[in-house]
Order: sequence, then structure tokens, then C-alpha cells
Amino acid sequence: EETPTGVVVTRVDPNGPASEAGITVGQVIEKVGSKKIASIKELDEALKSAALNDGVRLLVSTPTGKHSVVVQGNGK
Repeated sequence: EETPTGVVVTRVDPNGPASEAGITVGQVIEKVGSKKIASIKELDEALKSAALNDGVRLLVSTPTGKHSVVVQGNGK
């Protein structure tokens, strides 16, 4: 079984866009858009450059497999 590379989710704002997209603690964020993520710094940079109001696709790894979710900002 392949070990996912990326950033492990350690907390999720229950009222935030990640929670609304179904991201939960323990999942691994592997990509933001088409960019592979290997560190918190890369994740921060990718999210800052993404247009969250338009929605950004994340590739997440969960115990049941990998899937894409779209996180959309709330305009704040």
C-alpha cells in the first residue's frame, strides 16, 4: 500500500470552508489544484495563491482511498 505524501490535517474549523467540503482531521492533503504538497509552507503558499472564492480542488487521502474535494471560500 502506498503511503500518501502531503500534509496531515490536524484541525479543521467547524465553521470554515474545509469543514463544509468534508475535510476531517487525519486526512492527508496531497495536492492543491495540480500542485503537489509536501509541507505546511507549500500548503499555505498554494492556498494563498488559489482563488478560494472560485473554489480550489484538493486531492485528499483518507483511509478509504484518495478523492478530490472542492473548497470554496466564504468571501470573508
